Amino acid sequence: MTNFKKILLILFILSTSLISFTFIISLAKVPIRQSYIDFVNNFINKDDQVLDHYSDTQKIIINNQLYSFQLHKKSLQEFTNYNHYNASRLPAGYLEKFGENFIFVSGDGKIVLFDKNLTLIKEIKSNLTKVMLEQKSPKGWYSLRDITRDSENKKIFYISFYKRCDENKWKMSFLKTEVKNFDVDFIDFVDLDPFGNEQCISNPNSTHSGGRIINFDKDNLLVTVGDWLMKLAQDDNSIYGKIIEVKKTGENYKIFSKGHRNPQGLTMLNKELIFSSEHGHVGGDELNKIIKDNNYGWPIVSYSTLGQDPRLEPQLKTHNSDKTHDDLGFEEPLIALTPAIGPSEVMLYSGDYFSLWKNKIIMSSLKAQSLFIITLNESFNKINHIEKIHIASRIRDFIVTEEGMYLVLEGRYQNQKDTPNLGKITIE
Repeated sequence: MTNFKKILLILFILSTSLISFTFIISLAKVPIRQSYIDFVNNFINKDDQVLDHYSDTQKIIINNQLYSFQLHKKSLQEFTNYNHYNASRLPAGYLEKFGENFIFVSGDGKIVLFDKNLTLIKEIKSNLTKVMLEQKSPKGWYSLRDITRDSENKKIFYISFYKRCDENKWKMSFLKTEVKNFDVDFIDFVDLDPFGNEQCISNPNSTHSGGRIINFDKDNLLVTVGDWLMKLAQDDNSIYGKIIEVKKTGENYKIFSKGHRNPQGLTMLNKELIFSSEHGHVGGDELNKIIKDNNYGWPIVSYSTLGQDPRLEPQLKTHNSDKTHDDLGFEEPLIALTPAIGPSEVMLYSGDYFSLWKNKIIMSSLKAQSLFIITLNESFNKINHIEKIHIASRIRDFIVTEEGMYLVLEGRYQNQKDTPNLGKITIE
């Protein structure tokens, strides 16, 4: 063999060894709970082949079982402080409809008005950013958590947020304002403060916050309140780990259901059809049919696995994942999903634009970066089918109108470069 051929052979061996070594190192970085197959799928199916997270505007095609969609997007980067490093704590923001337009409220309190084509109309000045700053939240963790519009008086808006009680204590609260139109120069929000200081919690965990609000009837709201990593979900003197019925005046409240961990989504078609999406501990993410006065079991029972979480005390880690909720006298979830999808908003769809989804549940997700279309039986107590539609972005919030679906997209899970976008899905 000539010297030249020997050199080529040595270079070939070295290059293949380097590639193998790099692949092995990559595998070593995969969390224990993520399977080898998941790693390979993530490696091959790169999100940026589906969605360009860095362009200001983009239109892509998404095909699913029943529809072919166009996804349009518009950058929200200048209107939010969201980034990868606070992704699990400070949400990019939330959406609400106002006439033909849409209100986007960022996690740190900026208010922006867009039209149905995602065109910016104006940024609206208010005291909301000042209120958020006054909370002096560490890293912005305890922030604005949702916005909803009054079902009776369409000019009234409610915002849920976490309020500082003193130097180290926090609690859930609500802001309220009345807006005749958005031609005004300034909007002033008033704190309803429905929960007394006995509900103030020392150094709560912001990733278990909940905060979703909907109209329950003409006088009351429903709000999801996470357990804040406290052992209070079964405590009837605490609002934490509950869904709470609150007077729109802020005068009083009562527990609607309990035994929740971190309920992120909430939807109601009528008082007999209320559904909530909820984060499990490690897996065990739930979709629940919410029935007044029922107990959903956390932290006594869960389909979550027992991950090693140093923040949890031993008695909280043992949540009977070898038993069912029925075994222990609690309400079973409609479904519990492992591995985790990180569910966010949920909607029992009753509109006409996506006519083939009528009476189905639409559930968005953070970790799975997808929409889930869930078909239930006629009694709405059993799931018959679930379809996953991959969007390739964390979905914080969405609303559906007769123009399509509007979404708050936070970028890819654990990607340090992605920026948030406002998205619109239409049928192609």
